[in-house]
Amino acid sequence: MEVLTRPHRFLREEFGRDFTLIYGDVDGEDIVLYATQPLEGYERQGDVFVKRIGPSEVSPFGVSNSNRHLLVDRLSRSHPIENEFYRGPKFELEIEVTECPREVERLTFGVRGSFAYVASRNAVKRLDPYEANFALKKNSFSIIIPEDIMLAHEGTHLATVQQVNRMVPEYGYLILEDVTRMAKQHVLREAAAFLGELKYLLRFHPELEAEWRKWRSESNGFAYRNAYRILTEHPNKVAEMVERAKTASSSTN
Repeated sequence: MEVLTRPHRFLREEFGRDFTLIYGDVDGEDIVLYATQPLEGYERQGDVFVKRIGPSEVSPFGVSNSNRHLLVDRLSRSHPIENEFYRGPKFELEIEVTECPREVERLTFGVRGSFAYVASRNAVKRLDPYEANFALKKNSFSIIIPEDIMLAHEGTHLATVQQVNRMVPEYGYLILEDVTRMAKQHVLREAAAFLGELKYLLRFHPELEAEWRKWRSESNGFAYRNAYRILTEHPNKVAEMVERAKTASSSTN
């Protein structure tokens, strides 16, 4: 299960601590989740832990759209999560803190804390054929890129997101547009994850560098576009930001 264990080792080497990574694949009619930790509902199989979800539990018309969406997504959750909302007639700022995974995440993945998840191409094709066919027609690198690279990306989020969110005063100037602090946080988080993704790719998939750079340079969306620009124009600043996040994280663990 190198698709899971190799990014797991890489992240441990990079950040000096362990992370819960989960990889979703299909086997016949079942969804199979592979994890780096002994999560609830998993059984040990070699050097990973495995949980099977039968077709009666998850299908395009099964348990819930939220459950199905999770299984085709790429996501990371580093708890506690702070979300900001502007509510009421005066748009007053409220901060909502989520201490642990949502119920649908706990039931689906068996997690009780922070984790990162990536679905295989086969799982996406099975559970979200429309999106998979759309990406294939565009010949999108997003449907071709090896899943272990994306696990390195999401794992880097786990390692850095909370610290990077606090670095807007020091690194927000790298974002040229006049946008909100939350938007700047998103850009800096993605820049940090892009660096982890690129370092992993250069180490294990160097033949994909040119294609990866083309894909990331053409990314849609404000955060991804700006994150890649910052990484290419200010690589030392992004590396410094990640190193500071690493140091801050290790001092609190």
